[in-house]
Amino acid sequence: MIFFTEMWERFSYYGMRALLVLYLVNALGYQRADALELYGIYTGLVYLSPLVGGYLADRLRLDYAQFLELELFTRIEGGGDEATRRALDRGRRVRAALVQPSLAPLSQGEQVALLCALEAGALDDVSVDAIGAVRRGLRAALESSCARGLMIAVGCIGMVEQV
Repeated sequence: MIFFTEMWERFSYYGMRALLVLYLVNALGYQRADALELYGIYTGLVYLSPLVGGYLADRLRLDYAQFLELELFTRIEGGGDEATRRALDRGRRVRAALVQPSLAPLSQGEQVALLCALEAGALDDVSVDAIGAVRRGLRAALESSCARGLMIAVGCIGMVEQV
């Protein structure tokens, strides 16, 4: 079953790539050189985006694993210095941001924007209780304006101020 799933996934991907240039030239009126340039950009992003996503996810996963260990040790030992408290607060914000409602999961765009905001430290000054409001604001921003949502995802602009 997995073989056939992979086979049809590859077939549709490479078939779509072959038809993309034809569609751009014949249906949308692009010049052949422009269509091939767009095709090259698309292909580059297909292979580059997993690297960026993997980098973000790996750093976040490592930070979260360290937070879980640190949280366990501080329960046993108690307290901790200021750096420990900051690391625990950041870990709690990451945990709150990654929690998804059971019947309303985040879209891919929302997940990417949220991961970028976490990685950039844009949520470091937001209280744990306000993370849900940031998530709702992010959803509304992405639904209302794609360009504004991209600005939020890339630069994390206005996320903290909306809360």
